[in-house]
Amino acid sequence: MKRTVHSLIILLATTFTFGQVQAQTFVTEADTVEMTLYKNLEVLYNNITVTKSDSIKIDWKVKSHNFPTSWGALGHLGICDNNSCRDNSNNQLLDGTTHTSDKYAPNVKGDFHFQMVAYNDASIIPGTYYATLTLKENGGTYEKDITFIFNKWGTNVGTYGKNTDNNITMYPNPARNELNVTYSKDMNVKGISVYNLVGKQVSNYRVNGTSAKLDIDNIPSGIYFIRLTDNAGQVVATRRFTHQ
Repeated sequence: MKRTVHSLIILLATTFTFGQVQAQTFVTEADTVEMTLYKNLEVLYNNITVTKSDSIKIDWKVKSHNFPTSWGALGHLGICDNNSCRDNSNNQLLDGTTHTSDKYAPNVKGDFHFQMVAYNDASIIPGTYYATLTLKENGGTYEKDITFIFNKWGTNVGTYGKNTDNNITMYPNPARNELNVTYSKDMNVKGISVYNLVGKQVSNYRVNGTSAKLDIDNIPSGIYFIRLTDNAGQVVATRRFTHQ
C-alpha cells in the first residue's frame, strides 16, 4: 500500500512539472498596438522589458501579415530592436526569417519598434494592414505574439486626422451583441463598415443623425475596425474594437 501511494505521488509530481506553464521572462507594452499614418515616416513602439534578473536576447520574426507588395518594398518599412534596425532587404522582414537582438537588460524598457515610410509615397496603397510578430527568449522557451496595425487613408480624407477620432465615442468595448457609436454632426457620417484584421468587410450599415447601434452578434469573436464614411463614401475616421 505504501509503495502504491508513493508511486502515485511521484506520478502526480511528474505530471505537474511537465504540464506547468513556462515562466514569463519578458513583457511588451501591449499585445496589439495601432496607428494611423499621417507623415512620411511613422514609428510605432511596443517596447520590451525583461522580468528576470539576467539580461536576455530576443529572437523575433514576422509570423503573419497582409501588407501589399508596395508596403514591403525596400525603403518602405523597418523593424528595430534594442541595438539595430533592419530594412526589408531580400524580403528578410516578411519571409519568416528569425532575427536575434543584442541583450536586453533586466527591468529596463528596451526599444522595439516598427517604422513605416507610407503616407507621402503615392505607391503605397491606402487601407488597414497588420503584421504579427513572434518574440521568443533566445535559448529559452518563453515566447509571445504581438501585433502592429497601420491605417493609411487617401489624401482626400487626411484633413480629418486624429482630432476627428476624439469626437467619436464607442461602447461597450469589448462588445458582445451590440456596439454603440456616437460622433459629431459636422462629420456628416452616413455609413459605418466593420472590417476584420485582414481588411475584409464583414458588415455595413447606413446611418443617420449622430449615433448608431450596430448589431454584431453574428460576427466571430476577434479584433475589428469600424470605418465611418460620409455621403460621398469617403472614410472620415476609423476606430478599433474587440468582439467577445
